[in-house]
Amino acid sequence: MAFEEKEKNELPEEETERTVAGFESDEVTLSQTAESAELLDEILENEDTVAEDEAPAEETKRKFTLPKFSFKRDGRRVRAGTAAMILTVVVVAAIFLLNVIVGIVEDRWPIKIDTTETQIYTLSDEATDYAKGIKKEVQIVVCLAETALTAPSTGMDAFDSMYKQLHAALDSFRSLSGGKVSVEYIDLNEQPIRAVTYTEMGATDGSVVFICGENSRVLDITTDFTSHSMTEVYNAMYQGQSVTPTSIVETTLAVSIEAVAGEKVASVAVLTGHSASEYVVSDISSLLTKTGYNVTALDITTQAEIPEDAALLVIPAPNEDYTKDEIARIRQWVENDNNYNHHLLVVPSLVETPNLEMYVEDTLGVVITEQLVAQTDSSYIYSGIQNPLYSYADGAETEFTSGDRVLAPYTRRLLEAGDRPEFTTLFSFPESARLSSLEDVYAAEEAGNTNYALTEPNASDYPLVGATLSSTYYYNSDNESATHGLVIGSFYFMTGLSSIDENGDLVENTVNHILDKGDSIEFDDKTLDSGNVLSVDSAATALTVFVIFVALVPVATLVVCLVVFLKRRHL
Repeated sequence: MAFEEKEKNELPEEETERTVAGFESDEVTLSQTAESAELLDEILENEDTVAEDEAPAEETKRKFTLPKFSFKRDGRRVRAGTAAMILTVVVVAAIFLLNVIVGIVEDRWPIKIDTTETQIYTLSDEATDYAKGIKKEVQIVVCLAETALTAPSTGMDAFDSMYKQLHAALDSFRSLSGGKVSVEYIDLNEQPIRAVTYTEMGATDGSVVFICGENSRVLDITTDFTSHSMTEVYNAMYQGQSVTPTSIVETTLAVSIEAVAGEKVASVAVLTGHSASEYVVSDISSLLTKTGYNVTALDITTQAEIPEDAALLVIPAPNEDYTKDEIARIRQWVENDNNYNHHLLVVPSLVETPNLEMYVEDTLGVVITEQLVAQTDSSYIYSGIQNPLYSYADGAETEFTSGDRVLAPYTRRLLEAGDRPEFTTLFSFPESARLSSLEDVYAAEEAGNTNYALTEPNASDYPLVGATLSSTYYYNSDNESATHGLVIGSFYFMTGLSSIDENGDLVENTVNHILDKGDSIEFDDKTLDSGNVLSVDSAATALTVFVIFVALVPVATLVVCLVVFLKRRHL
């Protein structure tokens, strides 16, 4: 009986060999592991069909290996696959979460990677403090596609750098202000309906619009964010000259935000017409715009009325005299129905304008003479042009001006006359100065020389005045009012406002004093050159790339390798 049961349970020899081979291929034998021995004991104890003294080794191997180790091998693969899938999901989720966190951090705190030597893409400490202190909500609209700033192609390396700096600075102002400053980019051509809102304010392609409540101002990206406009740089290059523009992005942003966020933005009207010097119009308009005033050009020959809300009227070196009717309109605007507080900035040209000069003398008490100031001291003569009329002057130190020397070529001598106005000399010439008449100067220059006929003034005439501030105060029972008149005898002095800091500072500080604006916001200019290249334009992208490839990927790789090693070790 026992023999027959053994016959039934035995497999063919070929099958037995295959089973044993399969068993051995798994590298597991009864003698290799204690676990296998224990499992075998359990199987043998529960086996009813085989006698204790007749259980062959081949049969025991067959019953243990086929079902048991096949199941264990599959489970190990499932567990390893599951672990790999979980790790993959964790890594992907970690990268996604990192991007979200970086976006939130970048939105709240500006994170910059600036590889430039001058750090032009990083806000200065002063600008950072100003941005953090902004209290009112200010909207800034750039009338260009954002890519025009992040990937500019102006054709000039300096302006490409300025565009990128403006983009970075706008982002920093938005972040540091805690959302008080909002920034938006609009292509006026692609969004014509929305564009109407800004074109009605005077915006065109390339404008930067600042809005706070009812206040707004419009700047031009090519002229108002650098010391020299793009046109000036191109003209200089065409003439074979070298002009290096510097960035005033931080100052312009702060001044503009301050201008619209203030209670009222002072307005300035610059008169055109009468062949006024385009250079003076351009330079004084640019300077006062950057200082924080709303500047508008007004052709007095075609426009009947001067706006009442303008606080300062600029008469910039006309080469043709004003008519008596135009002078009457200017007088009416200045008197302001006896409320005054309307002020003048007058710059005569080298052409006599009797009607205008008579009005300046009657209203401001300043006589614009027909004499030009020449220098005999070579230390006062501009080295680049050996001309005694092309000279420096001594700036006066006042409560609002610093007293620095200024460049004042072809200055018409001014006389301060009258009892009522108070005069403050702004720049003058020492005893080395001489005088030449307009007639003699024209005659000499027509002859092609600088041999001007010079006369020596009386000792009591020195210093010779080249610029003065006339102030007349009016008192009544209701309030105190005034008329201030800034008269500058050199129109060449005005064309140096953008390139000569001392000239610009004198006019800017005097106008601020007249309009009771206080000190102007001014941060240090930053150099723009072809070497200033930002390696990574987006700070958020830079941080993400840095963390992923320098920190996350290596750490994640080490962790995965360690986990796999430990898993395989314990299998």
